Amino acid sequence: MNHLLTTAVTSALFNYLNGISLMSAGLKNHLAETIKIEQFKKGDVLVFTGQPCDHLYFIYRGLIAGYIGQGKSRKCTWFHKEGNVVMSVESFYNKVPSPEDIVAVEDSILVSISFDELEETYVLYPEFNVHGRLLLQRYYPIWVSMHYSVRYNNALNKYKFFMKVFPDFIGRMPYKAIASFIGISHTYLSQLLNGSNVSKS
Repeated sequence: MNHLLTTAVTSALFNYLNGISLMSAGLKNHLAETIKIEQFKKGDVLVFTGQPCDHLYFIYRGLIAGYIGQGKSRKCTWFHKEGNVVMSVESFYNKVPSPEDIVAVEDSILVSISFDELEETYVLYPEFNVHGRLLLQRYYPIWVSMHYSVRYNNALNKYKFFMKVFPDFIGRMPYKAIASFIGISHTYLSQLLNGSNVSKS
């Protein structure tokens, strides 16, 4: 990876973290020496179901999604784009096999840090614990909102929720993945996107 890209990726990560809480020079230097920059092609699997997810990823460029199941039962359970942090939460924190595949939906550039490296950073630089706490406060409401809105509403309201919260994913996420995330058929999603006058289901 060329120096200019490495500098751009590191700068983007530090801007993101400084936006949460300003970092000391020592913490920045430590992270610069610890993090890894990884590139994935569209369709690459970062973590397979049943394998441990022992890294946390910051998305510099691209789109990442989580999937459960195989074949016709395969379902998209979450997705994030540039400027977000992703992992298999249960696997990463509890050191258990991942219940999901984590997949690059687009060609992606990610910054990764392992669980052990993250814990070491918390110990060496206690200030970084603030980032961990505030990140949890930022993402937990999103996870809860995604869970309840797409599971306890009718199809039309699920679609309205998606279009309100995630409109910029239309055209980036495969329609089949969006439909499975919302919990409606691909056909019904196409009708909604085309503005058809369809009843709720």
